[in-house]
Amino acid sequence: GETCTVKSEIDSTNKSVIIHASPLRSEIDEQWGAVVVIQDITELENIERLRQQFVANVSHELRTPLYIIRGFAEAVIDDIVTEPAKQKEYLGNIIEETDRLNRLVTDLLDLAQIQSGNLRLKLKQLDVEEIVNRAIFQLQGQAQEKKVSLTSKIQGELPQVVADAYRVIQILVNLVANGLEYTPQGGSVVVSAEVTKDQNYVKIKVSDTGVGIPK
Repeated sequence: GETCTVKSEIDSTNKSVIIHASPLRSEIDEQWGAVVVIQDITELENIERLRQQFVANVSHELRTPLYIIRGFAEAVIDDIVTEPAKQKEYLGNIIEETDRLNRLVTDLLDLAQIQSGNLRLKLKQLDVEEIVNRAIFQLQGQAQEKKVSLTSKIQGELPQVVADAYRVIQILVNLVANGLEYTPQGGSVVVSAEVTKDQNYVKIKVSDTGVGIPK
């Protein structure tokens, strides 16, 4: 005889539902039935799990460079490291980790703009080969440290394209960095570009000799 709400799992389908039930009463307050609404909340729960995982991952990613920066800074301030060359190395590491923090914060701001629909692309005519080379240049040092070959492969004369240079480089850097991370020493990462068969687009591809990912 009372309104109630119950959350339940449907084992056979791995779905989560919320069941709302309310009594139906006559004019003389006799209960003659009930109305039941079943709401599928599986997708909402999946999104909430992803959100919690995302927050946990971001917290971890932010904590690591902060911990490193603090450690290097304390070593310099407390005169644990006194040699000028070593101090310079420590300060260089601090700058590197600060840049890493900046990239993380920028990614979070980008994500917020995408979700709110406020991301604005700055479109202009671009030279694809130049964009590819700029992305490769940013990660060439990392490739050399890992002893992985990082090269470009431009097939034929490419036309200029209309795109946002910063965003294209951002995508390429993410893909190439991922390729470098999962490619063993002696392997290679190649950024290639070619005009599509319909002549309407330029296709840029990042390939590597690493462990690979499922389709």
